[in-house]
Amino acid sequence: MTDIDRRTLVMLAGAGLVVAGCGPSKEKKHGKPVNPGQGGKPGKDPEIETSGECDEFGHSVASPKMPAGFKARLLCVVYIRFPTTGGGPIIQQKYVELSGSESDAAIRTMVQKVLEQIKGTDHHISYYRERSDFEKFSFDRPTYVAFFVDNDEGLVRFNWDDTLGEEDNREHILRFTPFSGHKGYPREAHYKRRKANKNFYGIQIWTMPSAKNLAKAKVISVNYFNRDESEQQIKRPHPVDNRTWYLYSMNIHLQMATSSGKMVPVILDPDTGNMGSDP
Repeated sequence: MTDIDRRTLVMLAGAGLVVAGCGPSKEKKHGKPVNPGQGGKPGKDPEIETSGECDEFGHSVASPKMPAGFKARLLCVVYIRFPTTGGGPIIQQKYVELSGSESDAAIRTMVQKVLEQIKGTDHHISYYRERSDFEKFSFDRPTYVAFFVDNDEGLVRFNWDDTLGEEDNREHILRFTPFSGHKGYPREAHYKRRKANKNFYGIQIWTMPSAKNLAKAKVISVNYFNRDESEQQIKRPHPVDNRTWYLYSMNIHLQMATSSGKMVPVILDPDTGNMGSDP
């Protein structure tokens, strides 16, 4: 199987993915520190170290103190694949409307069917909305959000420490930061401080039984509540006026194998939240 090498990590910089860097990097190239947040190329030292996990901004997605009464009215499936030939990740967003009465098991079955349909198995699913990359990664109602990386976990996987149990690892996959790296908005929205997390809770880690044409990898799911600071449903932001958007800066922590077999931390950092409804 082809390794994803470090040159690929550099190429991914334009795809919203960076070599992890929420603090000063300890990685060195020819004895000199490299700051991956500034686009530094990973070095050749097989014993590199990177710092990349940001402090919690708001509540942890694994916090037991989440609001009660979650009923998902929307399913968002995020499919991610890193080509082994290089280049940026392939990302698709698929949205399916829900009634709010579906069981967790029924939603998981729907997640699997959506992913299988992306890979060519027609389950006759009609999507409420479809988007590529992380373009307007937005939820206008309580949403069950599922992430799947369609690569062998020996090449790319969600952030994972094999010395820890699943409960501890849940704390280190999805995090939030005050500021965004997204440059697709006008200046005032790009530099606007993002919300502390009080909306994404209930992270789960699970696998799909007998999925067709998909990697045997974990699914990460989380519940988005769509509540403001007063615990009321967020009023409808304008779909075009980004000054009205309810924005979070999400960090999706991954690990990617280098050609030497070292797992290097990387981050996908989309803006998300409620950016209005425009199916």
